[in-house]
Amino acid sequence: MGEAGAHRLLDDSLQHIGPGANEASCKRSVNGWRASSGLPDLTFDTGQISSVPKQDGKSTVSFGRITAPGHEHDVAITVTYAADQTGEILEADIVLNSLYPVGS
Repeated sequence: MGEAGAHRLLDDSLQHIGPGANEASCKRSVNGWRASSGLPDLTFDTGQISSVPKQDGKSTVSFGRITAPGHEHDVAITVTYAADQTGEILEADIVLNSLYPVGS
Protein backbone atom coordinates (compact mmCIF):
# COMPACT_ATOMS: atom_id res chain seq x y z
CA MET A 1 0.00 0.00 0.00
CA GLY A 2 2.55 2.57 -1.00
CA GLU A 3 5.68 3.71 0.73
CA ALA A 4 6.46 4.04 4.43
CA GLY A 5 4.95 7.08 6.08
CA ALA A 6 2.00 7.12 3.72
CA HIS A 7 -0.86 9.28 4.95
CA ARG A 8 -4.33 8.06 5.64
CA LEU A 9 -6.88 10.85 5.84
CA LEU A 10 -9.82 11.02 8.20
CA ASP A 11 -12.49 13.40 7.00
CA ASP A 12 -14.06 15.88 9.41
CA SER A 13 -17.42 14.34 8.45
CA LEU A 14 -16.62 11.52 10.89
CA GLN A 15 -17.38 13.95 13.72
CA HIS A 16 -21.06 13.43 12.84
CA ILE A 17 -20.71 9.90 14.25
CA GLY A 18 -19.81 11.32 17.65
CA PRO A 19 -17.14 13.32 19.47
CA GLY A 20 -13.65 11.98 18.94
CA ALA A 21 -14.62 9.62 16.11
CA ASN A 22 -11.64 10.82 14.08
CA GLU A 23 -9.12 10.35 16.82
CA ALA A 24 -10.40 7.37 18.77
CA SER A 25 -12.43 4.97 16.66
CA CYS A 26 -10.45 4.96 13.44
CA LYS A 27 -7.02 5.01 15.05
CA ARG A 28 -8.00 2.17 17.37
CA SER A 29 -9.07 0.15 14.35
CA VAL A 30 -5.64 0.26 12.74
CA ASN A 31 -3.41 0.00 15.82
CA GLY A 32 -3.00 -3.73 15.19
CA TRP A 33 -1.73 -2.98 11.71
CA ARG A 34 0.89 -0.60 13.06
CA ALA A 35 2.40 -3.41 15.13
CA SER A 36 2.60 -5.82 12.19
CA SER A 37 5.82 -6.17 10.26
CA GLY A 38 5.99 -5.54 6.56
CA LEU A 39 3.29 -2.88 6.52
CA PRO A 40 3.93 0.82 5.94
CA ASP A 41 3.94 3.31 8.77
CA LEU A 42 0.59 5.04 9.00
CA THR A 43 0.16 8.67 9.83
CA PHE A 44 -3.19 10.36 10.27
CA ASP A 45 -4.36 13.71 8.99
CA THR A 46 -7.78 15.17 9.51
CA GLY A 47 -9.59 17.75 7.46
CA GLN A 48 -12.10 18.41 4.77
CA ILE A 49 -11.93 15.82 2.01
CA SER A 50 -14.52 14.48 -0.36
CA SER A 51 -16.66 11.59 0.83
CA VAL A 52 -16.72 10.44 -2.80
CA PRO A 53 -13.97 7.84 -3.35
CA LYS A 54 -11.40 8.84 -5.95
CA GLN A 55 -7.90 7.73 -6.89
CA ASP A 56 -5.77 10.56 -5.56
CA GLY A 57 -2.88 8.80 -3.82
CA LYS A 58 -4.53 9.02 -0.39
CA SER A 59 -6.47 6.37 1.50
CA THR A 60 -9.42 8.03 3.23
CA VAL A 61 -12.14 7.29 5.76
CA SER A 62 -15.24 9.47 5.58
CA PHE A 63 -18.90 9.62 6.63
CA GLY A 64 -21.40 10.51 3.91
CA ARG A 65 -23.99 9.20 1.49
CA ILE A 66 -22.88 6.32 -0.70
CA THR A 67 -23.80 7.07 -4.30
CA ALA A 68 -22.18 4.13 -6.11
CA PRO A 69 -24.90 2.48 -8.21
CA GLY A 70 -26.27 -0.59 -6.47
CA HIS A 71 -24.60 0.30 -3.16
CA GLU A 72 -26.67 3.29 -2.00
CA HIS A 73 -28.08 1.28 0.93
CA ASP A 74 -24.85 -0.44 2.00
CA VAL A 75 -23.72 0.33 5.55
CA ALA A 76 -20.21 1.10 4.25
CA ILE A 77 -18.14 0.70 1.12
CA THR A 78 -14.43 0.29 0.49
CA VAL A 79 -13.11 1.23 -2.93
CA THR A 80 -9.61 0.00 -3.72
CA TYR A 81 -7.21 1.01 -6.45
CA ALA A 82 -4.52 -1.39 -7.64
CA ALA A 83 -1.49 -1.32 -9.92
CA ASP A 84 -2.43 -2.82 -13.29
CA GLN A 85 0.85 -4.68 -13.69
CA THR A 86 1.22 -6.21 -10.22
CA GLY A 87 -2.19 -6.09 -8.57
CA GLU A 88 -0.64 -4.28 -5.58
CA ILE A 89 -3.26 -2.26 -3.72
CA LEU A 90 -2.17 1.38 -3.92
CA GLU A 91 -4.94 2.96 -1.88
CA ALA A 92 -8.33 2.27 -0.37
CA ASP A 93 -11.11 4.73 0.41
CA ILE A 94 -13.76 3.85 3.00
CA VAL A 95 -17.13 5.60 3.21
CA LEU A 96 -19.44 4.96 6.18
CA ASN A 97 -22.99 5.56 4.97
CA SER A 98 -24.64 8.53 6.68
CA LEU A 99 -28.02 7.06 5.72
CA TYR A 100 -27.79 4.99 8.90
CA PRO A 101 -27.65 6.33 12.47
CA VAL A 102 -24.47 5.50 14.35
CA GLY A 103 -24.35 5.07 18.09
CA SER A 104 -22.05 3.71 20.71
